[in-house]
Amino acid sequence: MAAVVRDLDHVFDSDKLRSNENWVGAVTWRALLSDLRTLPVTEPWTRDWLSLLEVAESDGDFDEGIPTLPEVDAQRDLLLAIAPRVFEHLVNELRSKYRGHAEPAIRGLRARPVTQDRVWAGFVIRGADGAWLYIAIRNLFADHPRLRIDYYTFDDWRARRRLSDAHARIGKRGFQAVNNYYRFDQPVERLRGATAADPDDAIAVIKECLSNLVRASVFDLEIERLGPRRRRKS
Repeated sequence: MAAVVRDLDHVFDSDKLRSNENWVGAVTWRALLSDLRTLPVTEPWTRDWLSLLEVAESDGDFDEGIPTLPEVDAQRDLLLAIAPRVFEHLVNELRSKYRGHAEPAIRGLRARPVTQDRVWAGFVIRGADGAWLYIAIRNLFADHPRLRIDYYTFDDWRARRRLSDAHARIGKRGFQAVNNYYRFDQPVERLRGATAADPDDAIAVIKECLSNLVRASVFDLEIERLGPRRRRKS
């Protein structure tokens, strides 16, 4: 029994493993790379095998720790550039639909800092009653970049009943129900080529999705509940 890992410091329960008579140890992928290159792969697959290793190495798959892909950094930079304009658009849409009734909710709205994991970069828009939206991008350098927008609703049956028509409307716009939130997660061709220096197409796509949410009336209860009497989301 052996473990092939990115980083030897991340071999869990190592004391238990060492006491196992079948345990032979752990090794990093980086340490195996030269041996992988000399594996007796028969023709005509030798060239394909070496090309695969080259791509894996260039992508950081043999590096220790969790690598950050260049496209994830680019996604983060893009979202950092557009988040203020996206947030402003949401506020303007809420004011347009709800007029002065939106102001208590708007005063509590905040766009949180952009975060990233290995493939996604995204940011949360929160209200005084909890998270409203999560907006994220992945595969920015691919032919089919993906846009994800999570809309968080109230987790009680009365709210679900009152918002059933609104949720049906956003279902026609690509949002799918997932527990107590609705998710839009689709490839969006217009994101292709978007950068922090040239973000207009990305902004337009995200603005359209946010407009669809507001106009579908999914925020009716936020506007109502963040009036004089506040009630937190479950």
